[in-house]
Amino acid sequence: MRRLLAALVVVAVAACGGQAADPAALYGGAREGMLRGELEAADALIQTALEADPDAALAAALRLLRAEIRLLERDIDGAGTIIDAPLPAIDATAAGRLEARRLYLDGYRLMARGAIAAGLAQLDASAVLARRSGATDVALDADVLAGQALYRLGRPDEADARLLAARTEAAASGLRARELAALGTLGMGQLVRERFDAALHWFEQALSFTAFEDHLSYAAALLNAGVCHARLGNFTRALELQRRAVELHQSRQVTTYLEQALGELGHTLFLAGDAAAAVDLLQQARALAAAAGRTANETLWLDSAATALIDLGRWDDADRLNRESLVLKQARGRAGSDGPNLVNAAQIAAGLGNPDQALVLLREVLARSDEPAWVRWQAHATAADVLVAAGQRDEGLREFERALGIVETMRTSLLEPEYRITFLSRMMHFYRAYVDALASAGDATRALEVADASRARVLAERFGAEATGRTGADALVARVARAGVTALVYWLAPSRSLAWRVEAGGVQMVELPGADEIDRLVDDHRTFIERSLGDPRRSTAPGPGDRLAEAVLTPLLADADDRGAAPTRHPAAGPPVRVVIVPDGSLYGVNFETLPVGPDRAYWIETASISVAPALALLDARRAQAVVRAPSVLLVGDPEAPDLPPLRHAAAEIEAIRQALGTSDIVVQRGADATPAAFLDAAPERFSVIHFAAHATASAASPLDSSIELAADRTGRFKLYARDVAERPLAAELVTLSACRGAGDRTYPGEGAVGLAWAFLRAGAARVIASLWDVDDRSTALLMGATYDGLARGLAPADALRQAKLALLAGGGNFAKPYYWAPFQVFTAAP
Repeated sequence: MRRLLAALVVVAVAACGGQAADPAALYGGAREGMLRGELEAADALIQTALEADPDAALAAALRLLRAEIRLLERDIDGAGTIIDAPLPAIDATAAGRLEARRLYLDGYRLMARGAIAAGLAQLDASAVLARRSGATDVALDADVLAGQALYRLGRPDEADARLLAARTEAAASGLRARELAALGTLGMGQLVRERFDAALHWFEQALSFTAFEDHLSYAAALLNAGVCHARLGNFTRALELQRRAVELHQSRQVTTYLEQALGELGHTLFLAGDAAAAVDLLQQARALAAAAGRTANETLWLDSAATALIDLGRWDDADRLNRESLVLKQARGRAGSDGPNLVNAAQIAAGLGNPDQALVLLREVLARSDEPAWVRWQAHATAADVLVAAGQRDEGLREFERALGIVETMRTSLLEPEYRITFLSRMMHFYRAYVDALASAGDATRALEVADASRARVLAERFGAEATGRTGADALVARVARAGVTALVYWLAPSRSLAWRVEAGGVQMVELPGADEIDRLVDDHRTFIERSLGDPRRSTAPGPGDRLAEAVLTPLLADADDRGAAPTRHPAAGPPVRVVIVPDGSLYGVNFETLPVGPDRAYWIETASISVAPALALLDARRAQAVVRAPSVLLVGDPEAPDLPPLRHAAAEIEAIRQALGTSDIVVQRGADATPAAFLDAAPERFSVIHFAAHATASAASPLDSSIELAADRTGRFKLYARDVAERPLAAELVTLSACRGAGDRTYPGEGAVGLAWAFLRAGAARVIASLWDVDDRSTALLMGATYDGLARGLAPADALRQAKLALLAGGGNFAKPYYWAPFQVFTAAP
């Protein structure tokens, strides 16, 4: 409010000095204040301007601006008194502009009263008259509000067309605030249809209008972008945006906007797991809605607060709020919208030990054909939990199937891969409950099927797999057998984790500690290797690696000697056992090669050749162990990256690889020529081997914003982003990211580690070599040179990388420590 208060001070000083206040300037300040949500100060400026004896046209414009402020305050009657007052007799052009504004406000008023069609008619008339009178600003205001009306009337195509035209006209006219409003409304049109990723396309453009950060429309875009991220499961980003929105609205105290901001932040905190904080914010939003008489909003916040209280096990409080919501809905004649209340009541009944009552309520919801998808999946999932807990396991498992079918349908309707990933991670608790129920029933193979079906679905879609398809256990075993590997599949869950050993002989399932315990062991092991530069073999006593191996590896290797899977023989005793790891959660950050196994505590790499896959269903026997023959090669590296230290050994690494492969079909991009544009222009889809030797940046908050840092092109762009790579089709047999943390710093339940390695797999690469942690320039150059020597001798990538690591290990010295030889892994996924 500081700018408008400053304006008022200037006016007061001018008055004391005998200077006349300028009503036109005050009008401009009041309109700007209204756009910023400083309604009280804006109204004061209007009053000062009216007292300064403006001409009739300006006085009418000031009064209409006051009506718009009243509408923002939800004082519809107060606004109506001004809107219905006759306009002054003035010249035709000025009168046309004023009448256009009055028609716009009348349409706004009608929509606020729920008369959407009548409001749209007034807005249409306003837009026509405004353009005839040269009032482009009024016409655009009418178009944006008309877009909202068309969405509410179920005419989204017309709304989109009108708003896109308004956005184009606003940009051409230099009316940036109206362009921002059009973008925000386009986003809302997608959000109300639950197309959250499409909505973000518009909201993110709106948020680029940083010159309007103090406007209500910008704060609304912040809030709504946060809502979309929350609905898609990207809670870190959602909370960041929504907290900024709450701060902006609290500073203005426009209660309508503040109520919405508090309530949506409460929703996000609940979805992110902080139910206690959510209840407080939802109750604040409910109080604001009740004070303003907004009953529909009040019931929304009551429903959400009741759900959060259910999560906390506060059954009596939850029941009280749930009943209050039902009473309000019945008073409004909205008894048919009680689906969420019935689901809440069912969960309360189950929590209080009344499963039969819970099932009656849920069946009532599921018997309705018009309930939204999210209500139906919640009802099916709740029924599944209730039935399994009551001992009706088979029917409970069928309900899980129905719930997950709805989840998959909702997820595959999303457009952008990044958002499909986060949406699935939000739904993973259903998969966990289902897998746990199957495991409790002793159905190891079906549990494996469901677990594997939840994984890497976005990658699978890249290869044309059915989004809702499930590969049977027999088919998974056959894939593993044809590939000649043993697969170890992990599933981390809070109370107990599970793992499966899958090989030609069948499937074995074992229980492991809960996720928290495994996370602690992983953190200890990674700290020992990555920060302390520890060497487990030099320690005589069991260390972090031994404890992690005992928890997650030894149970799967027990009694496996006769199958050739136990790594207890001497490395020289024969060829390595080929193993594919399908990790979960924190295990994506572990290189299993570094775990000590057997009585002599040898590293597992000494007897096993290990690759990492996001899902068994993506394992392709033809490509899993294939060698890279007659390669066409693209080498990118040693770039002149802005503000980053040079990689002293990158040039030698590139030259060693070029000489090792010895192919005539090789393209080298180095120094200033190693730009993102040069890579994309080189037709990377034609190369069978692509190698990067450069810096990389992993983004945990937004993994597809992870990037390879190259030289700047003519536009100044020097980052090759994971999101750009993911949508560029490739046919490479091998992509190597000789850079730090190429595997990614964030994992999503159901998709795995997402970052640069994931992006290249999604683009179509059969295998990607990437690192789990920061790498040393010198040891990396040695490792890569030896790996490509192995590829030139006809070794498969996993075997070539393994031999290069063993050479560093055998060489002794610092490079024998896992920090130097173990950061890189082979990631594989293929159709």
